[in-house]
Amino acid sequence: MTMGVPLLLVSLGMVVLECTPILSATAARIVRWSARRLPGEGNAERFEEEWLAGLGERRLG
Repeated sequence: MTMGVPLLLVSLGMVVLECTPILSATAARIVRWSARRLPGEGNAERFEEEWLAGLGERRLG
């Protein structure tokens, strides 16, 4: 019983590490999709750049 908990925690850690690149790519796609739907001339490019930079900061920090 006590060996099951550490094994479960290690397994969950491995799953999270495997999913991280997929989730990062998905977040960037959502940002691009959302920025394209903003009203106003030039807003899409500006906000996309800002939001993607924010995502990059979160990934690094």
